[in-house]
This record gives sequence, structure tokens and C-alpha cells, in this order.
Amino acid sequence: MESSENRIAIERVEPACRQIATYYEKQIWSGKLKPGERMPTTSDIARLFNVNPNTVQQGFELLLRRGIVERSRRRGSFVSPGVNSRSVGVVFGKEIFTDINRRFFSVVLAELRREFSEVLWDTKFYYTAEFEHGGKVIAEMEDDLRGGKIRAIIEFCSNDMVRTWLSSEAAAAKMPLPETDENGIVSKGLEYLAGAGYRRPAVIFNVEELKMADDMVASAKTELKRLGLRSDECSLEFCAISDRGGYEAAKVLLGRPSRLRPDSLLVANDNVCRGVIYAALESGMAIPAQLGLITHRNKGIDIFSPLPLTCLEIDPGAYAKALVEHGLRKIAGECDGVQDCGKVGPSLVIGESCGEKIKRRKK
Repeated sequence: MESSENRIAIERVEPACRQIATYYEKQIWSGKLKPGERMPTTSDIARLFNVNPNTVQQGFELLLRRGIVERSRRRGSFVSPGVNSRSVGVVFGKEIFTDINRRFFSVVLAELRREFSEVLWDTKFYYTAEFEHGGKVIAEMEDDLRGGKIRAIIEFCSNDMVRTWLSSEAAAAKMPLPETDENGIVSKGLEYLAGAGYRRPAVIFNVEELKMADDMVASAKTELKRLGLRSDECSLEFCAISDRGGYEAAKVLLGRPSRLRPDSLLVANDNVCRGVIYAALESGMAIPAQLGLITHRNKGIDIFSPLPLTCLEIDPGAYAKALVEHGLRKIAGECDGVQDCGKVGPSLVIGESCGEKIKRRKK
């Protein structure tokens, strides 16, 4: 009989059957339990977790539905041979093609196929055209997981139905997405503006509401202090996620009296920058003669501008590479997917919107 020291404690955060299923899912994906290997008996697992056999059976039903375990009458339960699959499912919604704010992921989609191909993995794509279509897509992914056709799932811009299913029924199969280094964009942008001689920059943060950007504002203030700039002379109270939001923020900033008007703008969202440029053109404010401008941009997705923009560029290829590397580490059992899977930082692309051409002429 198992000693109390060897037992695994069940927490109250979620049903015990789900915790048991998640535990053995991790054991299988990490390779501690091999394809075709017999699973421990119901009574052994019940003693290990100090639960009743019915709870163990409910956990096994989850594993069966996920296609990770197979059951043979009289012989018991075995790890499915399908966990040897070298194929990943990618589920996405139409928004990556129709919503300008999601176009980044349409480029990531192509890069993912290339990155997986380089490490000899296949990709299968699932498209959620409408919300009602989500049930059919889920059923297809369940069948493919159960049949060993795919080993893990990547999701972006699909719908709530798919996301809920992934978080509850297929959590261990879900590959976590990297984050864009928003603080890095702001810090690197402010450093560049200060180096170009600007003393009163304004920042338009990439969030819907400023209260969501507390850590970004704090990071920006720290960076301003490091650069020898006074935060009370800079503007850190604006945020937006759309071209309309950028237009409205810029109209307020550029409409201030000259002594209070920023001498430069750092825009942390490419779509927001489109609105900022429209506002500058409308107000007659010349870039860069009267206003320096540096913006986030996704590589391969241009922003209309009368002159080449100086940008902090995020590479969809680098994003896809980080996603693949961390996802395969999760499958190999080297991480559990909960920990930070890394942030993709910006690269500086020098244009002419921060006075670079003017400075070269002066030299």
C-alpha cells in the first residue's frame, strides 16, 4: 500500500477527476509513460490520490476522450500509440484575414508551417468560419487527438467556444502563445527619441484602457528617469488599439498650446499609428520638422506614411519560431506550459520620421 508520503494531494481549485487526468497527461507527454505502456490500475491510482475508484474512472474518461489513453477489455488501459504523432493542429478564425488588428496572425500562420517543417513536424489547419461552426471544429479536433493524427493544438483568433474547450477538455494539448514585449517597445522607443534629441515625448500605449497599462506606465517613467527626461513634461496618459483611437489621441495632443505640445510621439500599435498620421496631416503638423514619430510595426505589414517611418518592428517569423520552440519543449516534458514561454522583442528600423534625414543634411 502507498505510504502517505508518496500520495499526491488533490487541490480544491478544480474537480479531482480533472486533476488526475492532467497529471497523467503530463506523465505521457513528458515520456515518463511511453506509447503502448500499460497505465496503473484504478485501485493503485485511487490510493495514490486518496480518492474513490469512481473519481479515477471519471479521470480516465477524460483521457479517453482526448485520445491519450486506449482501453482494452480485460487487459486494462494503455497509453495511445497516437502520442508518437509529429503533427500539430492550428485552429484560427476568419478575423486574421478580415480584421486589420489581426493581420499579424495571417503572416504567423504561414511562418508556423515553415518552422514546423524545419523540425520535421506537420501542421493541420482548422478554420472556424462562424461561432456556430465551433462545435464541428471541436469534434474534428477531438477525433484527431483520439486517433493520433495530431499531438498538440495552437489557437489564435478563433472563438470562445473553442477556447473554452481547449482550456477545459484539452488543456494539456494546448501550446501557449508567446507575448509581444510591450514594455520593450516603449523602452526602446523612448531611448531612441531621447538619443535623437527629443525632450518631451508622448506615448500612446497599446491597450484599450489606461488602467490596463499600469506596469507599462511605471516602466516608461523609469526609462524617462534613466534617460534624464522629466516625466511631468512628457505625456503618458493616452492609450488606443485602433486607428480611430490613435486619431482622437493625436488630435488632443497636437491641439495643445505649443509650450505643452509634445515634440515627438511613440506609438505602440501600428494600427493606432495610421490614425496618428491622419491627425497630423489634418492639423498641418509636419513630420519630422515639427513632430518626431516612432511606431511599432509588424514586419511585412506596411503603414501608409508620406515618408519612411522609423519603426520598432516585430517579426512574425520570430514569433512563430518562439511558439514552436516552446511548444515542442512542452511536448518533451521540459516545461509544463504554465510558465512564461518568452516574449518577442522589437528590432529598430531607421527611417526618416525622427529627423534622421534632416540631421544627415546638417552634418
